[in-house]
Amino acid sequence: MTQTKDKYSLVIVPRGEVREQLQTLIEDLALHNNAPAFTPHITVVSNIFAAPDELAHERDKAIELANKVGKFTVTLHKYGFLNEEFRCLFLLAHSEAFESVYANAATIYPQVNNQHFRQLPHLSVLYGTYPQETKDRIIADHPMPPLEFDVESFDLYKTNGPASSWQLDE
Repeated sequence: MTQTKDKYSLVIVPRGEVREQLQTLIEDLALHNNAPAFTPHITVVSNIFAAPDELAHERDKAIELANKVGKFTVTLHKYGFLNEEFRCLFLLAHSEAFESVYANAATIYPQVNNQHFRQLPHLSVLYGTYPQETKDRIIADHPMPPLEFDVESFDLYKTNGPASSWQLDE
């Protein structure tokens, strides 16, 4: 019998005070714009399909990537937006280590080169489809100074279903 495979994403989740600040922003924007709330994250790889008995191997791959890349710092420095549900409104993410992160991830996850995350590292703060005026108002009402946080590991999130149901694989 074939096991059902769930969909996962490998993500960077800010820790500490930066996470709390971003979580508050995401929840506030979700509440006032009838949008889903979700954990602040930078997606490194999506479309990882794994059955329950394959999860230990997927966790090992995340640890392998973290060990190859080592500790690094990410800066979130300004808003960006697209007319796409999952890149509706975001903070641009920058790190000198991103090229190494994605190059090493590509040796472990072949789909890296076919996904947009490498070309536009970002941390979404609002999902949905909204007119330009709404995005402009949100940016004006929520000024964001540059935020920095250190990354030492990657998290595997189960991403079946709507964003509000995504959860950390534990």
